[in-house]
Amino acid sequence: MNITYRNFHTINFPLYILESEEITLFDGVLKAEGLVLDERNMPGKTLGLRRLQCGRSDLYPLKKAVLNRVNLIKSRKSLFIDNYGTIVRYEKTKYLPLKHFHIERIEGKGGSFSLVWCYNCNCPFKIPRPPIDDYEWCRILTFNGFPWILYDFVSNKGSDTRRKV
Repeated sequence: MNITYRNFHTINFPLYILESEEITLFDGVLKAEGLVLDERNMPGKTLGLRRLQCGRSDLYPLKKAVLNRVNLIKSRKSLFIDNYGTIVRYEKTKYLPLKHFHIERIEGKGGSFSLVWCYNCNCPFKIPRPPIDDYEWCRILTFNGFPWILYDFVSNKGSDTRRKV
């Protein structure tokens, strides 16, 4: 499945990075570099369950996971497998402005997540944990002039740049 920034909503995170381009499917066994990536003959719904149930010693190592859209944009890799065993090829197709926004306040919501409010931005961004106190700015990818994705936090305001997504 080919994915671009336009169809992020179809991705089932987490994604696992595949280092190899040579992927084959034969008799329900998905292999990469001759090692078993997914045993689709097993009854589990997710990739992890099927890998645990198969009991094979020649499993392809899934070392790095991409947990969200920002990590996917920052990744230099383009080939992944999702949580359900679908091969995903992410293609960066468009440059978007990356702008600095001054952090107005950070609201903690019961320890489960936090909301980041920025000046000149009408809606907050949901993050899993608050940033450290040194950060006064956040960089946000904008789409058609509107804030879209919170990219990261920085201590000092730098020059606005762009990123390919």
